[in-house]
Amino acid sequence: MAAAEMTSIFVDTRLPVKRCTPAAARFIQLIPTDIGRPLSDTGTGFPGVELAGYAMNALNRHPQPINRAMAE
Repeated sequence: MAAAEMTSIFVDTRLPVKRCTPAAARFIQLIPTDIGRPLSDTGTGFPGVELAGYAMNALNRHPQPINRAMAE
């Protein structure tokens, strides 16, 4: 995944950050000490982007697609 520059953050059902791709770490500004912290404690720097809410949506039985355009 790292070679493809995919931006992925891995969490479990309680939403702590388990791991992430290097692209996600750069884009969302995660640091090594964020591993194990709640996703809701991380910030993106993008107004209106709620990663924890998006993750909960993805974990629901009937998730809805989320499309957001963002620029660096």
